[in-house]
Formats: sequence, C-alpha cells, structure tokens
Amino acid sequence: MLIFELNVKVDVNTLSRELEAARDAVNRATGLSNMAACARWRHDGSCNVIGYNPCSLLSGSMTTNMNHFLDNSEWAESRQLHCVRTANHISEEFETPEDCTSLHLVPFDSCTVVALMDKFDLQGIAAATFTPMKPNGDINTSIVGEYVTYLVENQGVTSIFLNGTSGEGMSLSTAERKKLLEAWLCAGRNRLKYIIVNISCSSITDCKELAKHAEQVGASAVAITSPSYFCPATPDALVDFLHAVSLEAGSLPIIYYHIPVMSHIPFLASTILEAIGNKIPNFAGFKFSDLNLFDASLCMHNSGRRCPLYYGVDEQMLTGMLMGAQAAIGSTYNYLGSKNIEMLSLLQNEKFQDALNIQISIQKHIASISKTGITVPENKVIMSYISGLDMGPPRSPLTACGASRTSQLHRAVDSLQSLSRI
Repeated sequence: MLIFELNVKVDVNTLSRELEAARDAVNRATGLSNMAACARWRHDGSCNVIGYNPCSLLSGSMTTNMNHFLDNSEWAESRQLHCVRTANHISEEFETPEDCTSLHLVPFDSCTVVALMDKFDLQGIAAATFTPMKPNGDINTSIVGEYVTYLVENQGVTSIFLNGTSGEGMSLSTAERKKLLEAWLCAGRNRLKYIIVNISCSSITDCKELAKHAEQVGASAVAITSPSYFCPATPDALVDFLHAVSLEAGSLPIIYYHIPVMSHIPFLASTILEAIGNKIPNFAGFKFSDLNLFDASLCMHNSGRRCPLYYGVDEQMLTGMLMGAQAAIGSTYNYLGSKNIEMLSLLQNEKFQDALNIQISIQKHIASISKTGITVPENKVIMSYISGLDMGPPRSPLTACGASRTSQLHRAVDSLQSLSRI
C-alpha cells in the first residue's frame, strides 16, 4: 500500500477538488490507477490529506517516480506533499486521534473523503442566532460575515446554534436552511468553533435530508426536536424517529432539542433519555429549554451514563450551570454574550455573589421587556439596535414590532447601559 500526505488550508467546497487533484497527480507520477484519497479536516481549516492505493505490491520504479514528482513539482511543494511510504493496512493510517471522534464519509468519484472533525465538546455559551431577513421576508445571507465578526469580536461568542426557535427554523424551507448553514460555515471558518444546526421538521424525509446535508458540508453537530403536529405517542416512538434521522447524519453528534412549550411533547427529558439508551450511538445530549430543573438534574446525574446538557433558559442560566449543565445556548447571548461569559468566569472562580449579581441584572433586562420572555420579533429589534446589523422582520405568521413597540424596546435597552453598551 502506497501512502502520501499533504497539508493544505481548504474550505468545504475546495476539499474535494484538492483531493481529486492530489489523487490524479499521484496516479500520473506512479502509473497507478484507482488511487484513493482521504482527509483529516478540522475547523481551524487545517487538512491532513492521505492518499493510498490498496495494492499491496509496489514496484521500485513507482516509488522512484513518486519521489521525483515530490522533489520537482511546484504543485506538490506548495501543498507540502510529502512522506511516501508503505503500510500493510489502511487502518494503520486512520486510527481516530484522541481529539477527534466524528468520522465523515463523503464519496466523490472513485474516492472517499474521510474527515475527522474536532471532538465535540461544547463549553461556555453558544448564541442561538437570528435569521437576517430582507423587507420582503427573504433570508439575507449577505450580512452573515458581519454577524460572525460581531459575535466574535464584540461578544466573545465563538459557537452558534443555527435555525432554531430564535432563527425561525421551522418557518424556513429546507433550501433556505441549507443556504444559511453553508453561509455560516463559510463565514465562520477559522473563527467559530462549533456550528450546531437544528434540523427539526414535521416531515421525517426533510429531517433526513437536512441531516445528510449537515454531515456533508461540515456542521459540528445537529439538533432535532419532535414533530409537533403528529406527535409521537410514546417515548419509544420518539426515539425511533430520532434514530431513523440519526442514520443520515453519519457520525455527527445528535442533540435532542427538548423544548416542550413548542414541541408539545409531554414526556420528561429524563424519560426520553431512558428510552434512548444505547440506540443512538452518536447521541450527544440535550438542548434543555425547559424550566424543570429537577428533570434536568435527572438527565445529568441519575442516568446510567452522564448526559451532557446544554441549558436553554437564558434568564436562569446561572442556576442551570450550578446544577451541572455543560454549556448554555440562548438567544440573548447574541447581544449579552460578553456579560454571560463574565458571569461564567466568576462562577468558575467561585465568586458566587458577583455571578449572581450579573444574573439578576440580566433578569431585570429581560423583565423590563417582558416578564414572560422576549419574543423573536422583539429579539430581532434588540439585536438590530445593539449590534447595528439589520435583522429585518420576522417571517409570517410572526409579525414585526410596530413603531411604538420598537421605541419602547430601544428605551429599555438604553436604560440598561451596563448591559447594552458592550
């Protein structure tokens, strides 16, 4: 078996072309056919490509030709193509590193792209992003790059949850959701650590399509909640649904999005966890958007295996983290991310009163707008005002805030200088 390697910075759209070019170049240099190529690719943009030929017998002239190609090819030099050697089995070259768990298999031509993504280990906070829209209601991907810059540079937020409730995902077409994911992946390459995408739909066929797309383009993980029109009658029926979708996601981590106020599922998350058992090998925990902290604790501490929990109620995030949540995902982290990061830092340093003071301040901010929670239209107004990025209107059937309500929201933000001017 002939092995070659190259290291190159690529995006998801360039990867296949680079691999194919590498394979063809080596085929020409060695005279071999059916050379395959694989890649270890991570979110920082680094790509370790390994090519191999499954043939176990290699002539001396093949190796000589290959070495000549390496020494004299400008193309090979620019991509640091190197290291011709032999191996008995391809498994010798593709053992999963400790920091990688997601193995992606993407066929192209006669080759297979094997992308080993960074081990999924969400910590801290992730912003549940809003979907920018034009005045006519079409999605507006043109400001996604600026959105990424604002999150990273102004808020210190480096992970996102895309196409969720805040992103109006259930009001978007599958084509729009794919386009948004691709835009965020492109803009977030080398800048965002994790891009989690919600693939929930009423149709299992659409869920599978979005799962497969997320795996192919390089999302960090997928999240899915239960269909809410025809609801599963039992936890086992829900798990069967989740399992069927998970098969289309390859080895991408699967997060169950527990949001009973929207999904109308009566089952406790802890009951769902029991039903999941070991049926979904790539199950990676819950996005827990519920007030029932007892149920959350049962998920984290009373199951046979510790279940990662990403808490989704912004106004009591500190409590969720004290209970043992691994991270928090929420809409207000789009514009209050830095304050929440400060609060978590205080918590980690056991400065509990200082952390609590920030949580109370955030609660006052939320309560000044609505004691029952901030709606998506209101959040888009606030985000637009604080960030300077036009989030546009919500999509029907949600309605945009009128002029009077918009002014009220602006005044509410202005009255909380310590939180808003960050």
